[in-house]
Amino acid sequence: MNPSQITVKKTAVKTGVHQAVQSGKRVERAVEEETDEVEEDDELANLQASEDLDVSEVIQNMVKNTRAKRASQRNAILKAHDDRVKKTHNNIVMIFDKQKKSAAAIREQHNQRLVLLLNRKAHLEAELSIHLTKLQRAYLAHSQDLQNVLEARARTLEHPTA
Repeated sequence: MNPSQITVKKTAVKTGVHQAVQSGKRVERAVEEETDEVEEDDELANLQASEDLDVSEVIQNMVKNTRAKRASQRNAILKAHDDRVKKTHNNIVMIFDKQKKSAAAIREQHNQRLVLLLNRKAHLEAELSIHLTKLQRAYLAHSQDLQNVLEARARTLEHPTA
């Protein structure tokens, strides 16, 4: 082997588990004992690249999970908002329908009262017309009687007989 390619590698023997919390996620790391071994640089580079990929995958998964969680929360908030808007709209429609029915009932009562009063007015006007006609006849009759009395008095004054 070429001395430039030979390196000392520390191999790990898993003796326990260390737990840590990062960004709300539980991450387990193995606690390792190190031993010295000689290996080639390629294997070490592959192992480090593999660990880098694992860390980047974990970070990417965390970012994806965070985005998914935010989207889920946003969707839940939007759905709750839409539900409240629909409920409020339905309540407003119910109140207006109730008000319309109430106003229609009151308007119907007023219309019935108006019809009753108009009928009463028409009846009173008819009675008034009848009484007015009778009064005109009585006036004419009395004025005729008065005319006769005055003519008779005028004749007696013109011809005194005494």
